[in-house]
Amino acid sequence: MAYADDIVLIAPTASAMCKMLSVCESFAARFDIQFNVQKSKCRPMVVSVRKWRSLRSITVSDVCQFYLDGKPLEFVESYSHLGHIITSTLKDSSDIVFRRERLIGQINSVLCYFGKLDSFVKAHLLKCCCYSLYGCELWDLDSSSLDELCAAWSKGVRRALGLPFNAHSFLISSLSCTLPLFEEICKRFARFLNKCIFSRSALVRSVTLFSINFGCYNSLIYRNLCTVCKLFNWSIHDYISGRVCLSQRFFTAYYKSRLSVGESTTVSFMPELLKLRDNYLYFSGGFHLDQVDIATLIDYVATSTV
Repeated sequence: MAYADDIVLIAPTASAMCKMLSVCESFAARFDIQFNVQKSKCRPMVVSVRKWRSLRSITVSDVCQFYLDGKPLEFVESYSHLGHIITSTLKDSSDIVFRRERLIGQINSVLCYFGKLDSFVKAHLLKCCCYSLYGCELWDLDSSSLDELCAAWSKGVRRALGLPFNAHSFLISSLSCTLPLFEEICKRFARFLNKCIFSRSALVRSVTLFSINFGCYNSLIYRNLCTVCKLFNWSIHDYISGRVCLSQRFFTAYYKSRLSVGESTTVSFMPELLKLRDNYLYFSGGFHLDQVDIATLIDYVATSTV
C-alpha cells in the first residue's frame, strides 16, 4: 500500500516479504532512489486459527531477519502510519490515547491564542480546528479509551464556554452545535461502512459483506455495526439494505429526541444566559443583574437537576 512517499509491504510469509523487499531494491537501483533504512520498521503480525495460536509466543524476529539495501530492518511492537499508531496486538487503545493527547494540545492552543474572544466564537473554533478525528471510522467502538477521549473534548468545550467543570454533558453538544463525541464517531463509522457496502469496487464490497455475514463477533466491523445499530435503533438488515437515513438532519433530530423536557428547556435557556454574560443581550425596563449574579445563575442552571 502506498500513499505519497509512505509505502507499506504486507506479505503472508517471510519468504514473500523477502521477495517484495528485493523488488524494492531493484526499483531503487534502477531509478536511483535510496530508502531510509533507519526510518523503515518491521512489525510482526500473526493471524492464526485456534490450533495455531501457540505460535503467537514465537515472534517473527526470533526466526528471521529482513534486509533492505543490505542493512537489517528493526522490529518494533508499534509504529506510526499516516498519523495512526498501529500495534502488534491490533488494539486501538494506543492510537486513541495518542489522538486524545493531540486533541488536548489543539484545544489548549485554541484557548491560548483566542482566549479573549467570546465563548461562542471559541466553541466554534474548537469545532473547526479540533473536531476532525481523521481515521476514527476504523476504531473499535468498545474500546474503553474512547471514554477518555470524549471526556477530554467535553472539558475543552466547558472551558471555551466558561461553564463549570461539572456542567451537564447534554449542554456541551447543544451549545457547540455538535453531536456527543461518541455519537459523532458512530455516525462516521456508519457512513464509512455504508460506502464500503455499496462501493463500486467488487473487492471492497465482498470483503465488507463477508466480515458482516460470516465474521460475526470475530469481526470488528460486525461488532461496531451492532453497536451503531443499537445506538440509533436500526436493524442490521435495514442497514445492509441501505434503508436507513444517514443525513446530518437525522442524527441531529435523533439526539434532540433523547432529551427530556427539562433538558430541552435548559438547552434553550442557557444560550441567553451566556449572551447576557458576554454582553450580547441586555435587560430592559430597569431590571439589572451584575456579572456575579449572571455567573451564579449560569453555574446553577448548568449543574442543577433537571
